[in-house]
Amino acid sequence: MTDWQTTDLQRLKESLWEALYAGGQNAHSPFHTPAFATSDNGLCRVRTVVLREVVAAERSLIFHTDMRSPKIAQIQEHRLVSWLFYDAEQQIQIRAEGEAFIHYDDEAARQAWHHSLLSSRLNYLAESAPGTIVDAPLSGLPDALIERSPTAEEAEAGWQHFALVQTVISHFDWLYLSAGGHRRAEFVWTGEGFTGHWLIS
Repeated sequence: MTDWQTTDLQRLKESLWEALYAGGQNAHSPFHTPAFATSDNGLCRVRTVVLREVVAAERSLIFHTDMRSPKIAQIQEHRLVSWLFYDAEQQIQIRAEGEAFIHYDDEAARQAWHHSLLSSRLNYLAESAPGTIVDAPLSGLPDALIERSPTAEEAEAGWQHFALVQTVISHFDWLYLSAGGHRRAEFVWTGEGFTGHWLIS
């Protein structure tokens, strides 16, 4: 159970990981669809991703993407990335920073692919790369797969485009917004564990 009212930094860190873990497990969690930011020739590129898995023991946040997506080239050029989570009901913001690693055609990617739904695999069956310019609104999916999930056999064609992106977190910034005064803390990876500090918000 998350405890955002605690004054104990260790308990707050545990609550942070618990909330993120729930975000990876529950599609209804406000942390399920965070913003993910990369660097691109001096510009910040931000988009919404689906948080697929959280492994606290490995400091990892994981999402899936198309290997042809521009974000892949951006990560390959600059591995330092940022995440932004926000729960509007509880008024909790979590920023996370770390180093991103791309898993493509390896065991981690294969396991994630096997555990993904056929409806999710549909996303990797577009015939053109994400960001391709077209003349009209177009998903890029084959006509035969418009408005239906692929069969397992049909979905295998998407494997060649599937990638898992893992971020190993080195810094968290936690913020609780309140009319009575905000509360803020940070957690910094030291090489042996996260050290927490309270911050003026």
